[in-house]
This record gives sequence, structure tokens and C-alpha cells, in this order.
Amino acid sequence: MFKPTPAHPFMDATPSELETMKLRAAKDSSFAARLYAFRDKKADFLTEEFLTQEYADSVYSQHGRYYEVGAQMDRLLGVFLPAFLLDRDLDCAKRAKELLLHVCAFDVWTGPSNKDRVTPWHSELSTTRIALGVARGYDALFDVLNDEEKEIITKALWEKGIRALLTDWIDPQTRIHALDSMGHNWWAVCIALCGCALLPVSDRLPEKEVRAAFGAINKALDGFLVYGGNPLLNKVRNFDGDGLFYESVVYFHYGLSELLRYLYLYERRFGRNRVLRRRNKFFVQCADALLLQAYPTGEGVRFLDFGDSSYEANCTMLCRYLALLGCGTPAVYAYLSTMAPASDFFGLLHEEEWKRRGSFEGLPLSHLFGQSGILVSRDSWKNNATLYAIRCGFTWNHAHEDAGSFVLYDKGQPLLTDSGTCPYSLPEYRSYFTKSIAHNTLLMGGEGQTADTLYHGSKFPGRIEDYVRYGTQFEYTRADLAGPMAHHCNRAYRNFIKVSRDCFLILDEVRLYKPEPVSFLLHYNGEAWETEKGKLRIENGTSGITLTTHSERPVCTTLLQAPLPHLPEHKPLPYIKQDFTPAENDPCLRFWHVLKLGRECKTESIREKDVCGVRVELPSSTVEAVFNLRADGRMMHLNSNHTLLGFETDAYLLIRQKIGMRTYVHMINGSYLRRDGKVLYDAFSKGNATLKL
Repeated sequence: MFKPTPAHPFMDATPSELETMKLRAAKDSSFAARLYAFRDKKADFLTEEFLTQEYADSVYSQHGRYYEVGAQMDRLLGVFLPAFLLDRDLDCAKRAKELLLHVCAFDVWTGPSNKDRVTPWHSELSTTRIALGVARGYDALFDVLNDEEKEIITKALWEKGIRALLTDWIDPQTRIHALDSMGHNWWAVCIALCGCALLPVSDRLPEKEVRAAFGAINKALDGFLVYGGNPLLNKVRNFDGDGLFYESVVYFHYGLSELLRYLYLYERRFGRNRVLRRRNKFFVQCADALLLQAYPTGEGVRFLDFGDSSYEANCTMLCRYLALLGCGTPAVYAYLSTMAPASDFFGLLHEEEWKRRGSFEGLPLSHLFGQSGILVSRDSWKNNATLYAIRCGFTWNHAHEDAGSFVLYDKGQPLLTDSGTCPYSLPEYRSYFTKSIAHNTLLMGGEGQTADTLYHGSKFPGRIEDYVRYGTQFEYTRADLAGPMAHHCNRAYRNFIKVSRDCFLILDEVRLYKPEPVSFLLHYNGEAWETEKGKLRIENGTSGITLTTHSERPVCTTLLQAPLPHLPEHKPLPYIKQDFTPAENDPCLRFWHVLKLGRECKTESIREKDVCGVRVELPSSTVEAVFNLRADGRMMHLNSNHTLLGFETDAYLLIRQKIGMRTYVHMINGSYLRRDGKVLYDAFSKGNATLKL
């Protein structure tokens, strides 16, 4: 049996929590100033006009302008409800009541185009924002609403919010959505907030219906967490084996934070949720997966901006709920400690509960999310460290056409960057930001990934196939982007080699169907210029990098800016484009780039028969990296035997590092290594090995 409904309010704060806040404010003037800051906004908010249904319907789309209605409710209730709950301000209570009744008089809480779909929709994300606002208002104002007002609000909340959502997402007799079609962030948000809206009015509805609804909601949300994908529809699992949600940091935060909001409110209302609490260990795993993508700086924590995300993404709500539900990790508390003192009512209520000592140091410096195709590596978890990350995975919806892309942050600055995103309503979103041209990847014949992958998913997604780490001075990663670029090539590998904290090598190896230009793209923040042929300098504030190109084929370098006519207020998005053209009789291309942070270093090409490589002289080491052309798959039944850097081997790559008096040899994809008649390594199948000589 469900527990009896607790005394209203309970969604924003219970009576005992309100009393505790008041007592603290009486003793702490700083806390009081933040808690009662709503008083400064009260006068303006009391006279603000409410958005009308005509306005909400004025854009013919799935959302119309209903999301703006929900946003206005959230903003106004953020003043009205604390004013009533803390000050017993009846003017604010009256205005909040008027707002609820105004919105409850709308015919629907969904965009105007949904009724005209082949199968009409009754709800979407806007529905959830409005329903949540109405539910919060009902809960907070419960004892000043008369019976008629309660009936009006309950009926509207049920018909236009809860039942509309249940009809589309839950009810087996009417459901039109499945995890395989809408099972991304929408699923978590729409179903979780449906449950949140149902909580405060659950005592006014038949218990049998309420029990069935919550049972189905819990089951559907659990299904979201464990959804395993669908090959027929080119869908990947929602969360990989490491707890990473594939749709970028922002949508990781959005979907999971709303699911945890529901879990938190459900347990305040009914007690332990046995269905979702089975996933506690998974929630902890998700916390680490999210924060492995964090970049602490002296000005706050930033995040990887792959896909529809942002360098300045805010993941506060998700981390708050993880902490409140007992799933907070040391990294969660470290992140929350970097945030400014809370100014929102929810944050003020609970801020003492997440004031625990935390640290990012327990997370690894490098981590490969193999199923998602993301590698993140840094030299430290201290502020303003050097971080590089690679993405070569699935494309769909909020995951862009960016197979093989990479970013580099240094000294608290985003130096080599992803272009990010823009408002989805602008034409540049689909013509530029989601396309390969907006990412640090390769174009072939002037083209990137096929245009339909964003809508139809990736039948052949990119992959990160190999990862080797040896101490702090060597990392190797190989990204395979041939799948997404299969309309141009049958082989496309990007080899990333970190040889010191401030020096990175990239080898691109491509076999085209026909000789056509291949473009190397590099987006950056700051200023860039060509210092000499084959060498570029990029500087952004305190950080700078030199890019040196080594290629057996001619290269044409151009400095460009993205054409964004509909974003006049947007800062220019500069990028570098280098075009490499293969020989007429050889559709294969190989080219190296040396990226050196700080001061530049001396580099030179290594060119021998069936070998191409680079030599790099660093202040405390020398690095030689060579590619065995015989190991590029062309010799079907013959092994790729060769002599590389004086070693007999069949390796794909051989890297020699001389650090002081020590020499390290890193063999990538080889079965043997011999020198001067000595066998240094031997295996019957190819693999990776590091030898200290």
C-alpha cells in the first residue's frame, strides 16, 4: 500500500525544512540574504503579463512556444512560491494561483504541429515543463486553494499533462512511443516528469489507477537505463558499459537529472523506490562517467563539448540529486564544491547536505569509453591541466558527424576545440554545426559523413580500436573512421600518439576508392598564422601550440572562418583546412602532424622505402615514430616484414623514445621484434608491446 500523503507542501520543501531554513537565516546573515533575495524581484514579477495560448501556438512546430510558457512558469514560481512558503505573502500566493489557473485554461500543453502527425502526439518536452510547474504550484499553495480551484487544477493537470503523457508513453492501449524510437533523453524526461506531476495529486485519483501508473513509470524508466539498442534501427544502447550516455554531456545531464528528480520526489512521497534503487551502483558509475569528461580550471569546471554540448555546460542538478540519493562520489562532491553559493530555493534547502570533502583525484587520468568511442586523457586533475580527448563513435540526434574528431585544452583554455552547437531553429545548426566540417576530423573529396546519419543513425559507426598507455610519457590510440566515411574509402585510420605532456603526434592513413583530396580540419580558439611552410602557430591567452605537417604529398593550407550569417552575435569560429592530394596512380595517403604545446620543437621527416615517419627533438627526449607501409593491409597473404629504426619487425608502427639514458621502444600491432640477432619480442599473432632497452 502507498503511504498516506504527507502534509503539503513536500515538492519544494516540507514544513519542518522551511522552519529549519528560517532558523538558519536568523543566525546567518549571508544565508538570509540569499534566501530572501526573491523579495527584490517581487514587485516586477507581480505585474508581469502571462504568456497566452495564442502566443504559444504562434509557431507551428512540435514545441510551438509552449516551452517558453513552461520557462516563464519556472521563473515566476521561483519567486512566488518561496515568498508564500517563507513569508506567507498572500499577494504572491494570489498571483501564483492566477498563473496556474491561466495555464490550466489552455486547451493543450503541446505544440500545434503534433495534432497533425500521421499518429497524433498529445505531449512532448513542453508538456512536462508546464505540468511540473502546475504540480509544484498546487503542492505549495494547497492550503490556500479552495475546493473548486483544486478541482480545476487537478483536472487540467491530469488531462493536459499526466494523461497526455501516459497516453503517448505508457498506456499499453494507446502508447505510440518505444525505447527504440524515442528512447533517448526524451524518454527519461517525459516519463519522469509525468511521475513528478502525478505525485501531489495522487491522493485525489483512484488508488488503482495511481498504483498502475507509478508501476508503469518505474518500469519504463528502468527500461531507459538498461536499453540495449536495436541493430535494425541503427540504435546503440543508451548507456555503455562504463555508464556513459552517448548523447553528449548536456543530454546526459538533462535525461538522468530528471529521472533522479522523480526518484527523489517519489521517495519523499512514498518511501523507497525498489525498482529504481536496484540501479544505485549504476548511478554511481554514471557519476564517474560524467565527471571523467570534466575539465577543472581556475574559473570553474568545464566539460567536453562533443555533440550538442557546451564547454561551459552546467551539471549541477544531476550532481545534486546523485548526492541527495546517496550516490554521490568524491568527484561529485568535488564538482559541487566548485559551484558558487546556491541562490535557488532547492539549492539553499540542501546545500549543507552536499558540503563534503571531495576530490577528482580518485578518477583515472586516462579512460577509454570503448563502446561509445571516446577517449579522455589528462596529465593531472589539478586546475588548468592539459587534456586531450578523441571521439570516434555513433552518430545520431545530438551526437554529431564527428568520427575521429579531437580536442585539446591547456592552461585553462580550450585551444583545439569542437564547434559546439547553436539554437536548433537556425539553419546553421543542420548546415554546419552537426556536419563533419565543424569538427577536427577528415573530409574526403570535400565531403564528410553522409548526411542521413544524423537522422537514421550509424550503420557503420566509428570506433576506437586500440589504446596503449605506458607510464606518463606514452599513450597510443587508433581511431577507425572508415565506417562513417565508407562512401569514399575502405580504410581510414587516425593514430594519436602522446609522447610527452606537451607533445602529440597524429598519423592519418587513408585508402580511397579513387584519388581525390583529403582535408585535415583543425578548429581552434584564439589566433592562428603560418610561420613557415608546413608550420602553423595557434595562441589563445596563456596557451599556445605549434602544428608541424610532414607529408610525402603536397599540402595546401588555408585559414578560414565558418559562415554563420544567422548568428551575428556569435563569435567567429575559425578553423584550419589542409588539403592533401594523392598521386594519380595511388589512392593512398599518409601524413603526420606534430602538435607541440608551449615552445616549438625541432622536427624532421623520416623517409625510407615503404616507411614514413617523423623525428621530434624535445628538451628532455628524442622521439622517432615510423609507419610501415607494408602493414597497411595491401599484402593479403604476406606478412609485413620490414626493418624499422634498425629493428626487424612486422609492426604497423614503431616508436622509439630516448629519455635521458633510457630507451623505450613501443611496438604497435606486431608479432616480433629482433635486433642484432637477438629476439626481443615474439608472438604468433600481432599485438602491442613496450620494451625498455
